[in-house]
Amino acid sequence: MKLRTMTAICMEILGGFKHRDIANKYGVSPSTVSIFKHRLEKEGFYKGIDGCRALAELSESELARRIYPGMIDLKDGDVIIVGRAKPDTYIPDFKEIANEVIDAKVTRKFCFNEYLDKCESIGKKPVSSSDFYAKLGNELKKLKGAKIYMTQDHPYGYEVCIDYCGQTWPYFDSKQHLRHGSVFVMTWAASYMTFAMVVPGQTTKCTCEAIGKAFQYFGYIPYNLQFDNGTAAVVKHTVGAETIFNDSFHHYMKQFKISVTTSNPYSPTEKSCVEAMVNMVQNNVLPAISHDPHLSLEEVNRQLIGLVDKYINKAKFRNDSTRTREYLFKTYEIAKSRKLECTIPEFYEHIPFIKVGLDYTVKVKGERYSVPYQYAGEYVSASICGNQLKICHDLKEIATHTITNDGTNHIKLEHMPENHREVALKRLMYPNFKSLMDAALKMLKITKVIRQSRGEK
Repeated sequence: MKLRTMTAICMEILGGFKHRDIANKYGVSPSTVSIFKHRLEKEGFYKGIDGCRALAELSESELARRIYPGMIDLKDGDVIIVGRAKPDTYIPDFKEIANEVIDAKVTRKFCFNEYLDKCESIGKKPVSSSDFYAKLGNELKKLKGAKIYMTQDHPYGYEVCIDYCGQTWPYFDSKQHLRHGSVFVMTWAASYMTFAMVVPGQTTKCTCEAIGKAFQYFGYIPYNLQFDNGTAAVVKHTVGAETIFNDSFHHYMKQFKISVTTSNPYSPTEKSCVEAMVNMVQNNVLPAISHDPHLSLEEVNRQLIGLVDKYINKAKFRNDSTRTREYLFKTYEIAKSRKLECTIPEFYEHIPFIKVGLDYTVKVKGERYSVPYQYAGEYVSASICGNQLKICHDLKEIATHTITNDGTNHIKLEHMPENHREVALKRLMYPNFKSLMDAALKMLKITKVIRQSRGEK
């Protein structure tokens, strides 16, 4: 039935016209007119001028909802479509849910899960997911208007995108200090297969180690990684100029033989896949994890990746129950990507282009460390992992040292030329004046004994 027909019937009912005459005029059955009258009275509309005035104040769509409680939608904005709601089915207020989606910035999936929980708690049956999303979508369109977007095509196996959730995760560290970890997310651009973990912070070290864990989880690596202008990776990014990456981040990614590109953080469509998955992790997955700050990061991450698999990777993707993100990843993404053959490299803080002094030492974090004297005047690079320092020249390791942070110079004997080594050995033998005098007195005594044995004075 059309909205204007329904409104006219209701007006004539309240005007006191006979049901059979109304039915003949509008081509409906008399019982339909009786049902309309009953529902109008139930809503507080009675025959007379007051009832007609009150009815005129309602919009046609609002009147339709009162006359047809099972109304699903309006076809072409005018034709009422009615569903057959079962007596034990709970019909939610979709307008209220639509406002929640907009105001609270939650996903439709999150609202549907809440609706299922409420149905279970009150002992009612839910409507189907397609019915729920259709009605909710119609309410959202009325509130926001149609949403347009530009389709982004990504080839399988080529690219992953990474980002961090805006929400942090509280936990206690080993010293029982309350910390707030960051939630790292990596998504394959074509299949939307996703990995997430909580890391202590958005540092270069944490980001690199999370990338390594993600590749280990997937078992495959892409050809390109896209990141925004996060300080963990980017030193400088000027519009129209090449991005300058953090040396340590660039060195770590080079070990995977993966190129890195940056996107504009104010243009999220460039990495829309991970933006969408960040929202899903933040709105659908994180609320399902036990909010116990005494859980270790390892325990939190075990729960997190399990829920990411359940609610994202193995869940229906684009309303297709068989083509999940995991299915697309295993069927298409793997075939075009590269298998992870190597072990995950350790993260090293990388310091390039250090000039070796004429004293064959390099200065790293305020202390001097030696290299073989043949490299004096050359440029080398240094990598720090924990308390271990590795120095390389043209990718060849030439020296290693243990970092002590005691303010002393670290010079190894094997790095010295022969004449310097002799001097250094003597200094080790006689570190101070007393040791030198003791050695001299000892030699004097030995000389005296030898001369006496020869009869010399």
